[in-house]
Amino acid sequence: ANQYIERLMDDLNGGARTDSSADAINKGLSLFKKASVFASASVVVQQPSALARAFAYINPKYFVTAVNPTKYKSLWNEIKQYAPVAVIKEMGYFDTGIGRSSVDWIKGNKNLMDKVDDALSKAPAIADELAWSHIWLAVKREIKTTTNLKEGSEEFLKKVGERFTEVITNTHVYNSVLSRSGMMRSKDTGMKMATAFMAEPTTTVNMMVDAILQGKRGNKKFLA
Repeated sequence: ANQYIERLMDDLNGGARTDSSADAINKGLSLFKKASVFASASVVVQQPSALARAFAYINPKYFVTAVNPTKYKSLWNEIKQYAPVAVIKEMGYFDTGIGRSSVDWIKGNKNLMDKVDDALSKAPAIADELAWSHIWLAVKREIKTTTNLKEGSEEFLKKVGERFTEVITNTHVYNSVLSRSGMMRSKDTGMKMATAFMAEPTTTVNMMVDAILQGKRGNKKFLA
């Protein structure tokens, strides 16, 4: 436990450094991931499937209405305003380990390859944004039903943002130190190769373990 906490603190403070000789391999691994998922129809289709994991935290009845694909952008901007985890998601694309650096994103630096990446990742990114927007609407319905807050008020939207962030951090994938397991944060080239496509499975396994532990503590509903 002590080693895990020390490693996490080190990673949070940017202490993880790679051997410069591994740069070429790491670059190749990043290109391999992009080649595997960019412009892939199967990836686009799979993105909304992550909605099912949110059912563990939100009653499925709140998901009755789908998001209008042609009018979701204003909704997405609202999400980013009240749930900054969506900004982190946008920075890192729809999969971990393939986005630009924070510095480049803040400065708006884009070379030709970055623009190509944006174009090829557009479809799965939109599918992901639609899925998150669907969860946002579900959380809005939940908060409207379970609180006395006035719908659309600042207090209401802040509450929705807090609840949405809770659901996302427990059920979805985004590119952050806090959303990755210790193995996935490893800078070892072999470990990076082994965990290259393991963000979604890792989240699912963590949810299963959490459910079993809560079940043992008496929360049979969550276990189910």
